[in-house]
Amino acid sequence: MVHRAMPSYRIFQLRKDYVQAFQDKAPKSGCLALRDSRYDEVGVITADSPYEAWLMLRQESRADGVRELGVGDALQTGDEAPLICAWWGFEPAEWMSAAQEGAIPVEAEEAVAVSS
Repeated sequence: MVHRAMPSYRIFQLRKDYVQAFQDKAPKSGCLALRDSRYDEVGVITADSPYEAWLMLRQESRADGVRELGVGDALQTGDEAPLICAWWGFEPAEWMSAAQEGAIPVEAEEAVAVSS
């Protein structure tokens, strides 16, 4: 039997100033662009899947102050694309560069659908 190592997920939490606005927006499916400036990298968790990571963060009381994942938060393994926690599960996402961020008006959403 081959044992594979469980992936380590970097945890990115949407800053408190943006959580309510993100959650109030109509849900979007598909790949989302995440504004790096609106997220804090708060830790790492090792789990078999993003859903197991979500469950572990819900059940554990963490000494490092990492709260459970909520809608708008993201997980990322290695160099793979981030996964955003949506109302219905995890969706693929990508980080916006600073130049891309500057091109979007302030009134625009925290996360916008990425054109395919």
